[in-house]
Amino acid sequence: MCDSDIEQQEVVGNVNDESIQSIWQGKRFEDLRDYHAYGKRNNIKICQGCDHWSREFRQNISKDGV
Repeated sequence: MCDSDIEQQEVVGNVNDESIQSIWQGKRFEDLRDYHAYGKRNNIKICQGCDHWSREFRQNISKDGV
């Protein structure tokens, strides 16, 4: 789910058992996106203490002039 998860701690699905589309649209990935969107990413073990999401968000805002 994240390029920082090099130890594959957060598993969102298995492409041997289901399609990438079904994984992307599945409940687990939806929950992960919601946690990030609503500022609750610390509910995800691999995301605890990470500032990548907020840093990237701030860069996009600065770049877009918003």
